[in-house]
Order: sequence, then C-alpha cells, then structure tokens
Amino acid sequence: MKSFLKLFILLVIILLGVIIFVNAKTKDEEYMEIVCIGDSLTEGYPTNYPYTYYLNELLNDNKQINIINKGKVAVTTDDLVENYKSFVSKTTDKVVLLIGINDIIYNDENSLNYEKNIEDMVKVLVGLKLEVILCTYPKFELEDYYYWTQEEFDYFKNESSNLNSVIKDISEKYNTKLVDLEKEFDDYYKTGQYTYSELSIDGVHFNKNGYNLMAKFIYKEL
Repeated sequence: MKSFLKLFILLVIILLGVIIFVNAKTKDEEYMEIVCIGDSLTEGYPTNYPYTYYLNELLNDNKQINIINKGKVAVTTDDLVENYKSFVSKTTDKVVLLIGINDIIYNDENSLNYEKNIEDMVKVLVGLKLEVILCTYPKFELEDYYYWTQEEFDYFKNESSNLNSVIKDISEKYNTKLVDLEKEFDDYYKTGQYTYSELSIDGVHFNKNGYNLMAKFIYKEL
C-alpha cells in the first residue's frame, strides 16, 4: 500500500512538472520581441506614426508582440556601430535594420564606411542567433526640396543605388531576410494608387500613408 502511495505521489509530481513545462513553453512561444533599428525612416520623422506603429497593428494576433523602435534622426552607421548591441537582449527574436543613407548625406568625402559597418553589425546579430531582416531604401526624389547642384544630386543617386546593392549582397552573404523597399515602392507606384509626392513630405521622409506602406512591406517578411 505504501509503495502504491509513493508511486501515485511520484506520478502526480511528474504530471504537474509536465503541465508547468508545457504552459511555460506555450507562453514563451506566444511572446515575440522585434527590435527595429535605423535612422529617421525608422523613427517615423516627422510624423508620430512610424512604420512600427502600423506594424504593431498588423501583428495584433494571439501572440504577445513587443516592437521596440530604435530609430534616430540623422544617425549614421558610424554612430550605430558603437551602440547597436545595447538595443537587443536575451528576449529579442528579430531585428529589422534600415541604415546607411545618412552616411551619404553627411559624408565629408573622406570615407564611406557603411559597407563595413553594416556587415559587422549583421555578422554579430546573426551570430547571436537573431533573425535579421535587412531593408533597402526606397528611391528618393530630392530635386523639388533640396538646393543641391546637379553634381550633388547625381552623387547622391549613384551612391544610394550602391548602398542598396551592398545591403542586398550582405543579406545574401549572411542568409538574412530582405525587404527590398526600393522595388516594393516602385511596383506600388505603378499601380497608380499613390504617387511619390503623395506619400513623401520632403523627398526623403514619408507621411502617415507612406509609413503605413512600409509596415505592410516589412510585415510580409516577418
């Protein structure tokens, strides 16, 4: 009788352990943390509705989603490479990275380090077993907003095109997901629903409709 009682108690303890383990695992699987790192296009400047705001709406399902916006106006890869590690933690699952254009805008013509910096960041993030989603930049139409020389416009367009190529190459090299915002927006404009000027505020930054579209394009890769 005592042996039976001991066996019964042991089985109850095992059963309770299994239930606690399953519940903890289920709870953990329902939680997702996404850290979005970048410049003003991530911060959502100059609106109060960054793409992360709309991304949170799109991900509003049974999971507990925590989206952390780490975008900052005017930040460059040189700035970011110094502190990006502090943006992720043990609870982070995915990182969305859109960075590099300010390196071109604020370049002093001595050096452009965005290729090395982006690759260094991606290499570390992938090494941390995080799912990395790289984004290219949409094309910018600056002529109506900036008083640059034609030479400066040509330089910006050529270098921003090279930046997108670098981002694609790094994504392929490290087998990350890629959101090709350049192609996504170009294809969208062809539908005739919105023109670039109807989505952009100043030739670089978007209005609420533009950031909403960004969220939809990024959501497809999450």
